[in-house]
Amino acid sequence: MANMENPPFKRNALALTLLMLCLLPTTLASESSPQIVVHIAPDIIAADGGRHEIITVELQTPKGEPYLAPEETRIYLSLTNEEIGSVEPVVVIPEGKSYVKAVFKSSGKAGFGIVTAGAPNFQPGEAYLQVLGSNFDARLKVYAHPNSQPAVPGAKGNVTVQLLDSNGEPFTALQDVHVRITSSNSTICRVTPSLVIPQGRNYGVALFEIVGSRPGTALISAQATGFEPGSDLVNTFNSSGRPYQLSLYLGPETLMPDNTTHQTLT
Repeated sequence: MANMENPPFKRNALALTLLMLCLLPTTLASESSPQIVVHIAPDIIAADGGRHEIITVELQTPKGEPYLAPEETRIYLSLTNEEIGSVEPVVVIPEGKSYVKAVFKSSGKAGFGIVTAGAPNFQPGEAYLQVLGSNFDARLKVYAHPNSQPAVPGAKGNVTVQLLDSNGEPFTALQDVHVRITSSNSTICRVTPSLVIPQGRNYGVALFEIVGSRPGTALISAQATGFEPGSDLVNTFNSSGRPYQLSLYLGPETLMPDNTTHQTLT
């Protein structure tokens, strides 16, 4: 999977911006001029062929404070990789306002791109955008371990949520991934409601706790924007008699070759 830290378009962004501004009948901005700041949220979306109003173009002072347009200001937008889609070529910030929203139109293809914004007498701005194709099928893999527990209230276990691609291979998060976790049966066990897989990491760990003293089953599910959800089962049983075996649980089962110690055995 491509690395957002060194996208292939970065070296072309400045040249493209300067070319765009030179074609305008304007004076290039200096370092003391107000600046254009581009925000894209979310900056990772699905290649669904749809229209997404995810771009915010903001005017700021050189100190990073909001700058109110003294007059109606036309902002010229471009996208370095037109295979993934297109952006509105021109947006207008009204007089007295500091920002405007813009639309990205997905082509249905995956890839990376840089959205660049320029205007007369303003320093240009840019932001990165990643589009995940349907052939990528990023998904969440959930491991509840130990997933067989005696029905003893207060007994605890781990819920590990891992990022996998369509081939079942782990990959690192390009940005923090916020995961929602639920239990289908709160009388059997409850879970930490959320976790974050940090940027650059492949998985995160939360907790579950046995609640009921009766045996039963609960489905632990994980969901995150842009990912196919995942789930695992927790089974509880009546505890009686002497233990007769040890069980070993491994989760996640597949790890990145990152020269890091992982606490994955239970």
